[in-house]
Amino acid sequence: MNIQPHRTGPRPDAGADRIGRATEPVAEPIHGRGGTANLDPVDDQVVVSDAARALHQRAVEPVAPSLDADRAREVHQRIADGFYDRTDVREVLLSRLSQALKG
Repeated sequence: MNIQPHRTGPRPDAGADRIGRATEPVAEPIHGRGGTANLDPVDDQVVVSDAARALHQRAVEPVAPSLDADRAREVHQRIADGFYDRTDVREVLLSRLSQALKG
């Protein structure tokens, strides 16, 4: 097999018929017979369950409350100072995170 992604143009024939003559794909009509689309109006409906709506709502809701710029600076400074490296602080953070995830 010789793959040359930088080359453009027609690809060599593939499949079992490459030894014999190349065959052209047969175009099939999209809708119905004779190649004409059904132009009659269709009364389709989609029903979304309550479970699907709830799943979507959970997906679009923010996971955590917003964080203002002052609080973000304070957290960054605490990280730089090593505040969150303490075992007692980590235990409190993990407990709060666990409660938040449980809802």
